[in-house]
Amino acid sequence: MKNIEIERKFLLSPCSMKRFLRKQKIRYIKIPIEQFYIRSNDKGANRYRRVKGRYIHTIKKGAGLSREEIEYYVSKREYKSAKRGATNIIKKIRYLFDIDGYSFELDIFKERLKGLNILEIEFDSIEEANSFKMPKVLQNIIISEVTEDRRFTNGFLSKEMTIPSIDANLDNLLQEIESKNHLKATASISISAFSSGRYAIKALLYTLLLSIKANADAIINGDRDIQRLHQLRVAMRKIRAVFSQMEELFDKEWSKERLEAISALMKESNSSRDLDVYIQKLEYYKKLIDKRYAKGIDRLGEYLKDFRKKEYKRVLQMLNSEAFSSEIRELDRFCKDVSYKYLRDGAKSPIIFFVKKAIRDRYSIIVKKGLSIDINTPEKKYHKLRIEFKKLRYMMEF
Repeated sequence: MKNIEIERKFLLSPCSMKRFLRKQKIRYIKIPIEQFYIRSNDKGANRYRRVKGRYIHTIKKGAGLSREEIEYYVSKREYKSAKRGATNIIKKIRYLFDIDGYSFELDIFKERLKGLNILEIEFDSIEEANSFKMPKVLQNIIISEVTEDRRFTNGFLSKEMTIPSIDANLDNLLQEIESKNHLKATASISISAFSSGRYAIKALLYTLLLSIKANADAIINGDRDIQRLHQLRVAMRKIRAVFSQMEELFDKEWSKERLEAISALMKESNSSRDLDVYIQKLEYYKKLIDKRYAKGIDRLGEYLKDFRKKEYKRVLQMLNSEAFSSEIRELDRFCKDVSYKYLRDGAKSPIIFFVKKAIRDRYSIIVKKGLSIDINTPEKKYHKLRIEFKKLRYMMEF
């Protein structure tokens, strides 16, 4: 049977679509599908598919919105014979449902492509396809339209067997980050769940790097607000957490150099930060003791403030040092480089899949360590558990 296939295709969030359909009370038909390709390129595809005990051979010509399609049934023997020559097999569950008079096909991919959810809608004409508006109930789970992105065709997926990422322009992303205030070391970035690990990491590091620069410039120019040093150190600590908690995505030697360099720089400001905390707490301490001894706290305060002035010189020396400038330049170059230099293959995939696993693993560590704690547990073990919670907090923020 020969016909013209006119369809639009959308990438959905990597959530449980079955749960979503049930929650929205959308009635559906569930169909398991297995398929493979003998040939697939820009000109078309040669596909075999098994659906509910039926075997279908499909030849497609063209790509994008409108394609010519020839389809006919074949025997189980022919299907198995063709399958022996296939390198990769795609398995998925298809959900069929109707909304607002349109028929939808929702493919939930399995095994190596687990997490990939594709929604397709077929139309009778190109005009109908172009005027189509997605029903409101589905709008919030749409990541992007991928009708013209051949990487999301089943033929291409069968070759790579990896989930493609969708990246925005890196320069535009960094410019958006630059437009924000960076005195507070927060990571507020506009990226999608399907941005690659490469772009997600560069954007994350860049916003923290700008926080370091902003607070360092303020300190050098005479701003003595204790929040400046605190926020600078928070940004450094978070950058360190990126390298340690996302180490699977980085070149091992390069990330190790960054961790060592940042830790060495932070060490130069440890004493100043501690003194800031002590001085800030002085009034609180005065309220805890008899008023007759308050002058002793005042004298301690004067001593700590003098001590802090000396230690602050170390901070200024660090911020004006070549070691500090060199590390800032290295991180800046990395963030602005569109290549995969210093990154591993895992950074090519959508960041959401790494993050889901990382948070799940961190959560499992906390549960395991938490179950081993009781009333007799040494304080050191409690402290180690607290550190794990901090790591989870950072990963969730990232």
